[in-house]
Amino acid sequence: MNGFGAYIPRLAWYMLYWGAAALILAVFAQLLWPRGTDENLSSRFALLKQNLNGRIATLLLCLTAVFVGTGGWIYYNQDILNKYSTTKGDEKIQADYEKQYRKFLTQPDPKVVGIRVKIDLVPEELRYSAVTQITLQNRSARALDSVFITYPTALTTGDFDNLGKVIYDDKKVGFRIYKLAKALQPNDSITVTWRSSLVEKGFKNGAFNNTISYNGSFVHSDEFVPYFGYNPDNELEAKDKRRKQGMGEQIKPADPETNIGRERSQYFSDADWISYDCVVSTSPSQIAISPGYLQKEWTENGRRYFHYKMDAPILNFYSVLSAEYEVARDTFHGINLEIYYHKGHGYNLKSMMRGMKDALKYAGENFSPYQFRQARIIEFPRYESFAQSFANTVPFSESIGFMADLRDSSEIDYPYYVTAHEIGHQWWAHQVSGSRQKGSLIMTESMAQYTALMVMKHTFGADKMRKFLKYEMDRYLAGRQLDPNGENPLYHVLNQQHIYYQKGSCVMYAMQDYIGEDNFNKAMSAFIKANQFQRAPYANSVDYLDTLSHYTPDSLKYLITDMYKTITLYSNKCDSASWVKTADGKYKVTIHVTAEKFRADSAGKETAIPFADYIDIGVLGPETNGKYSDKQLFLKKFLVKPGKNTFEVIVGEEPVKAGIDIYNKLIDRDTDDNVKTVTKAG
Repeated sequence: MNGFGAYIPRLAWYMLYWGAAALILAVFAQLLWPRGTDENLSSRFALLKQNLNGRIATLLLCLTAVFVGTGGWIYYNQDILNKYSTTKGDEKIQADYEKQYRKFLTQPDPKVVGIRVKIDLVPEELRYSAVTQITLQNRSARALDSVFITYPTALTTGDFDNLGKVIYDDKKVGFRIYKLAKALQPNDSITVTWRSSLVEKGFKNGAFNNTISYNGSFVHSDEFVPYFGYNPDNELEAKDKRRKQGMGEQIKPADPETNIGRERSQYFSDADWISYDCVVSTSPSQIAISPGYLQKEWTENGRRYFHYKMDAPILNFYSVLSAEYEVARDTFHGINLEIYYHKGHGYNLKSMMRGMKDALKYAGENFSPYQFRQARIIEFPRYESFAQSFANTVPFSESIGFMADLRDSSEIDYPYYVTAHEIGHQWWAHQVSGSRQKGSLIMTESMAQYTALMVMKHTFGADKMRKFLKYEMDRYLAGRQLDPNGENPLYHVLNQQHIYYQKGSCVMYAMQDYIGEDNFNKAMSAFIKANQFQRAPYANSVDYLDTLSHYTPDSLKYLITDMYKTITLYSNKCDSASWVKTADGKYKVTIHVTAEKFRADSAGKETAIPFADYIDIGVLGPETNGKYSDKQLFLKKFLVKPGKNTFEVIVGEEPVKAGIDIYNKLIDRDTDDNVKTVTKAG
């Protein structure tokens, strides 16, 4: 939707630079080309002098001037107008930030309680400026005489009008200390004004700051507003990178069994719930969107203005988008639904609109009421491939939804799935947000995954989930092998996507299957209602498991230990399956399986453990719509013990495949050997 955008000038200058270099080499190659039988180097250089006439010398001089001139211009853009950056340099900045300022992590800081933004986007000039009024409250037990902030170093300008005197400023890492003119007493509030701007100058050696684009700007709040205090999210995580910077292991958040960290929100330690008001201006041909309800739209001095306001507190998490949009509109139970999309990108609007409706319906009926009167999806350019859920607003990359090819009905409808996941976040994050402790990502990402899975199950059928669950399982198994930081149980998960996304999907789906979807949803509903829109102390993963335990039969409580509290894996394998026809025209299927169960530590060392678990034994018929679309003929949980097990079942149609845990509900070390082709006995 933004084409090459701001990258065209850099591309043109580099093509001119290397084109001149190539032509210089071509001219010299022609001058040095051997003629006759004498091919030694000295004779070639003698030939070069002989053939170097005035016209060729002039051509070489011009090409050299172009080469040197464009090289100088590239250097000016990348090293003078902009800072030349490298991955190693960026990692050093992260390391320096942590080394010098982590000591301020526990320093009391004021909390953000209100935001009023006036932001002017000038996409045609790749710049914006913002004036943000921030209301701060001192919720600590002592007076604050100074304020620490972490601010975005990519900004062209950024400073407060009236917070106090700057007594320290590390511009390299973006850490600043203000001395307040008057100490902020406990429970007192002040409103300060932060002025910031970003102006793209020339071109960089790497990616542009794609937040501001000719068509499809997406400016995130943390890109133009500071964070109050030390931000642990800025730290280096990977062990190898930390070693290169002379650092030890990263200090991890506390275990959820303790109270350490419960006073801070998982994502937004400098705030919890805030009031929000935003006025945004943009080019007259573009529509600008921010969380909230549109209060007014007008044109002034050749600029187009939009005023958005929230009527209830939201997370300190907002954004501004702007582009030349078409708009698809619908309603669902009084909720206004909108999709803002680039003209010509309307291929999957029906799927995405359906995803919004189905997710709103499922979550609203099973968890708690939806807290807003609208839900919007907004397309942004594919510089990034993700979707992100803000209050009633979901920015959605063109690359993962709007341009998807869904003509093959046997493939997963991932625009529908991603839409359902992001709408799920309107509950799991925007109603409940956990503590800054291990495991809190269950309450946002794993639960949003569960919402999407249930919506898909009810839309496409439980039998169609086999393909998606196998995909999730395989990604988890691959991720745990490659994770340099070691594995944590799900309820202690840190920033490990293969655990809180992929393993979370499998675990949540399996739990609802074992204890019953209605029962599982009662636990989800009870948990969200007990912790909805809370302030400190925040809920954590232990609170969630305690709630889940109340709705789990005693005979199945081992699943909470296996799936959430430990790293438990199975090695379930179908050895063979055969059938014989019965006297009444049905089919008796004999299934031989082998089962093992293991516990792993964080380093991946596995130990076999005894078990007597209920596991699915299933029989499948022919494929109905491509791979993993087999018709289900039989599915029931049987008690399975270590080693060899044999089961006999009766089905009404000729079986094609059979096996153990055929839908990949349990964490299995090898998902490819669970199912075998059924052969005729004898």
